[in-house]
Amino acid sequence: MLVGEILPKLNRRYMKMLFLLMILWQFVTAGVAVKLLWGWFITPFGLPALSVAHGVGIAILASFCTIQYIPRTDEEQRKAFLFETLLPLLAIACGFIAHLLM
Repeated sequence: MLVGEILPKLNRRYMKMLFLLMILWQFVTAGVAVKLLWGWFITPFGLPALSVAHGVGIAILASFCTIQYIPRTDEEQRKAFLFETLLPLLAIACGFIAHLLM
């Protein structure tokens, strides 16, 4: 086999692995955000605290129950990934500020 034939296959394999890791990262950050926000705003009403695994499950459930944006171009995909990565972090920051004001 020529090197030119092997590299595209390796690149596709690495891209698939990177894609799966990015999805995993997004669900974990969303799960951490749900866990923290739940702990700050829901547990004071007497409900039990959530683990990160429960937070990830709720984030996955919410993503299935809501309308999802499907990007069409590479630029839209980059923007959607950035948005979905930063949104949980922004929610944590805003929730933390609101929690401090309680």
